[in-house]
Amino acid sequence: MTLNHSTDSAAKPWLDADDLANELGIPKRTIYKWRVEGKGPRGHKLGRHLRFSRENVDAWLAENIDPDDAA
Repeated sequence: MTLNHSTDSAAKPWLDADDLANELGIPKRTIYKWRVEGKGPRGHKLGRHLRFSRENVDAWLAENIDPDDAA
């Protein structure tokens, strides 16, 4: 998985599904599919909006990225 750490999303304490999908280089629908399946970084509902904390995303990435693949 190739990460697209844009300066905008890297500075945000909370990411929406669009931000997360863009950063991970995957379709947004995958984010929602992972949520239903209990996969991916932990998300939080803030009102009607789904958000992912930068801290949770970074922790999830650290646990789930193969170091041999990240190069």
